Amino acid sequence: MKVAVVNPPFMDGRFSRTSRSPAIVKSGTMYWPFWLAYSVGTLERSGHDVLFYDCPAENITKDQLLEKLKAASPAMIVLDTSTPSIHSDLSISREIKELLPQSSIFLVGTHVSALPEEVLLSAPFITGIAAGEYDLTIPALADALQKEEDTWKVPGVWLNSEEKPFFTGHRELLADLDFLPMLADVYRKHLKPENYFFAAARYPSVMIITSRGCPFKCSYCLWPQVLHGGTYRSRSPQNVAEEFIKVQKYFPQVQEIVFEDDTFSVDSRRVEEVERARKPMVMSRWRRMVRAYAKRNGYRVGQVYWRAHNAKHVRENPYPPYEGGFFRAYVHRDGKRHRLLCRWIPERGWRVAHL
Repeated sequence: MKVAVVNPPFMDGRFSRTSRSPAIVKSGTMYWPFWLAYSVGTLERSGHDVLFYDCPAENITKDQLLEKLKAASPAMIVLDTSTPSIHSDLSISREIKELLPQSSIFLVGTHVSALPEEVLLSAPFITGIAAGEYDLTIPALADALQKEEDTWKVPGVWLNSEEKPFFTGHRELLADLDFLPMLADVYRKHLKPENYFFAAARYPSVMIITSRGCPFKCSYCLWPQVLHGGTYRSRSPQNVAEEFIKVQKYFPQVQEIVFEDDTFSVDSRRVEEVERARKPMVMSRWRRMVRAYAKRNGYRVGQVYWRAHNAKHVRENPYPPYEGGFFRAYVHRDGKRHRLLCRWIPERGWRVAHL
């Protein structure tokens, strides 16, 4: 079945919808649509014909998108959403439904996962919402539609009905992340590194995910609460190293790989295992989002960004030394925590850049 997966346009600008704080920013930051890309990969694995439109990155306007969809006439359309763009997302969905009344439209993303009933009550033209992690939900819906089976049997979906939105039940979170297709394969087929930009990384860079969820319960953090249910799961170091190899092979122009995990450093042993697995084979520049800890005065200090470079660095820990590289930390200002971290980070030999 033909399926269109769409990151819709917003304000005719480079709207980074996948960012934790979606926006059009002066730096030109444009996150890779990795959550959508995972669903594209699982759809193709299930045998579906997939069209992938990343409109903000490819400068596809609303009118151009509508023309492409009309020409392709997909039976199922998946649209990403965010809170800043939700009114525009719903408006575009309405126009698509008017243009292709026989197509089923499913929304995904953080906003609709957080407020599914509110969205469906305001948008009766929407077929449903694939809530939370939707990598397996979307191909299951496509399979059901293709076989003309009941979609209410697919878990993890909010469906529109004549009376009120109906929830099919929670989908069990995927424990084995190695089962998912690699983003590098989807990127190679559908996307271009030059269309994406991250100010903290060398250009061009590629974003991948090596784990999901976070054991911490920070009230401000979006993905662990809305998409991942707070449950931490990770890919094996060998699987991550294989994707490093693919990125280097597919995109020789890429200067840096960005790990967009919520908290890459939850398991310090895994951090070193990932580094050992990829070190003999692939590029040395990579950057990751971690949480730094300092036990002084009882504080759990700071959320930082750090980047591994091609230099030898011996850590003071119970594990054997390894070539982990030089780490640069980007520290958020946060009162006492900020002052503590600024004293603690230099002791580890890291440089600190204030954000």
